[in-house]
Amino acid sequence: MYILTLPSLTNSARLLAGKLTVEGGKRIEVLSSPQREPPLVRWGCSHGEYSNDTRYNSRKAIRTCGNKTAFSNFLSMTDISYVEMNSGNPERFPIVVRTVLNGNSGDGIVICKNMNEFLPYRKYQWSYFYNFDYELGVHILGGRIEKLFKKVWNRDTPEPDYPIRNMDKGYGFRRVNPISFKKLHPYVQSIYDEFGIEFCRADIGWDISNRCYRVIEVNTAPSLSNNEDTLGTYFEFLKDRLL
Repeated sequence: MYILTLPSLTNSARLLAGKLTVEGGKRIEVLSSPQREPPLVRWGCSHGEYSNDTRYNSRKAIRTCGNKTAFSNFLSMTDISYVEMNSGNPERFPIVVRTVLNGNSGDGIVICKNMNEFLPYRKYQWSYFYNFDYELGVHILGGRIEKLFKKVWNRDTPEPDYPIRNMDKGYGFRRVNPISFKKLHPYVQSIYDEFGIEFCRADIGWDISNRCYRVIEVNTAPSLSNNEDTLGTYFEFLKDRLL
């Protein structure tokens, strides 16, 4: 049995495989190339096609979530509110230009506040800047919110006017109680119903102007190396279903 992942994602995959091996008593390897038999778990890797593939997670879900254009195109066919990817000239500013479509941690993001700033980036796709009152990191397992974090500003300086809320930009994560976010639960359920993603971490913002949640991106291979408790959460979910 093995977990199929990408070279850049092996750290978390190895932690998960090690815990499943120790607790389950069955040796589980981590591989970055498909084998003849289907993987036990796909950790952010959609390579290789099998007639009887794993649900954890499906190739389709990983491919869709791994590219922001594909993600946006898929959500445009649903009733889920989201951050749309666009091309051409914007009708208003500010906008968020994406020079990288399959990156994470804010890779390739450029904020443009007017047409002159946008002109050097006209060939790239972009999204309108939404006024998010707050952003959440939501660990969704089996359609349920298992862990919820709020992104918080960690520096002594004033928060930027157009924040990109990730750790490289000065933000951290504070765990919060999902009970306090009643509208989030049906919204998360709608994401699960459309994608069928069995485990992921979704970045979701509260659009204060339109009074709705919007999904920013979905990570089908979240980091497990920074938090032992998060590793345990994914282990418990997969252990009961796969071992």
